Amino acid sequence: MTNLEKAIEKSLEEINDFLPIENQLEISSDEILIGPEGILDSLSTATFLLELENQYSELTGESIDFAEMIISEDGLVKNFKISDIRNLLKDEK
Repeated sequence: MTNLEKAIEKSLEEINDFLPIENQLEISSDEILIGPEGILDSLSTATFLLELENQYSELTGESIDFAEMIISEDGLVKNFKISDIRNLLKDEK
C-alpha cells in the first residue's frame, strides 16, 4: 500500500467517525467521492481534503495541496472516485 493509499484510508476513517454507521463510507468502494455527483457534501469534502493533506504530510514529510490539484478555477466541476485520487500521484512508491 502506498503512502497516498494509507493517507486516503485514514482520511476516510476520519470522515466515518462523524457519520452514523448506516451512512459510513466503504473504504474499498470506488463510488464518486467528491464532485458534483459525489457522496460527500461540501463540508465533508473540505474535511476530507484537509485530512488527506495532513495524513500524507505525516506519512511522508511532504506537503502537497490536494485541494489545488482537485479544485479548478471554476470550482469543483469534476467528479473524483477514490481511484482517481489514488492516481493524483502516479509516480509515488
